[in-house]
Amino acid sequence: MTIDMSEGGNVAIGHTASLTTNFASKLQVSATDATGSLQLGRWTAGNLGSYLNFVKSRNGTIGSNTIVQDSDALGQIAWWGDDGADFGMRAGMITCRVDGTLSLIHISEPTRL
Repeated sequence: MTIDMSEGGNVAIGHTASLTTNFASKLQVSATDATGSLQLGRWTAGNLGSYLNFVKSRNGTIGSNTIVQDSDALGQIAWWGDDGADFGMRAGMITCRVDGTLSLIHISEPTRL
């Protein structure tokens, strides 16, 4: 496993450097299989939960770019509630998919949830 920590405190797991996205993420997990997943938890008496940003490329090399295609899943979010024993039951899920043909400029518009 590759773990890289930058001078700014960013951590990249599965790659030798942080990848550029629209947000400065402190933690990035990258893989070419299902191990590129992340579990976040926030235990608080307040009403806010955790935040996630997803990136997807059709390229099989981390850090390289190939445009995504119609019906590609760009990401999936699942919610799991604590029932007092474990997190064994999924409460909900959203999957974002490409819907149509994309251009290099307007990649965020033609999608469906």
